Amino acid sequence: MTMEETRKPVKKKSTEPAATGQPDNGTPVGQPVASAQPQISVMAIVALVLSAFGILLIPGILGLILAAVAMRQINKSEGRLVGRELAVSALVLSTVLLIYHLIFLGVITAAATAASALTGAVNGFLDSIGEWFK
Repeated sequence: MTMEETRKPVKKKSTEPAATGQPDNGTPVGQPVASAQPQISVMAIVALVLSAFGILLIPGILGLILAAVAMRQINKSEGRLVGRELAVSALVLSTVLLIYHLIFLGVITAAATAASALTGAVNGFLDSIGEWFK
């Protein structure tokens, strides 16, 4: 056997780009890379958590504000941010709990006013009865 017979044939290099090669992200070579996957708005998540603690009033107010800001950011992000449902949920929950606080504070105020008026009336009545025994 001669040396030429034992030698492996040399492969010719192709001048065409490899169509089957893929970069690290899985997109075939020569095709445009798609934009990154949308991210969930962190502000919407924080707004929902604060809204859940809205029974404490201050977190409810902060949740309402952050939900409005998150909605605005999501609208301006052109699809890069998602989480509109979270922001709407936070907005609704905060609003409901703040209305609850207004009603509750109104009832407490009305009860305190009624109790004060009743106390004044009872004191006046007792003073008038006390006058009889002097």
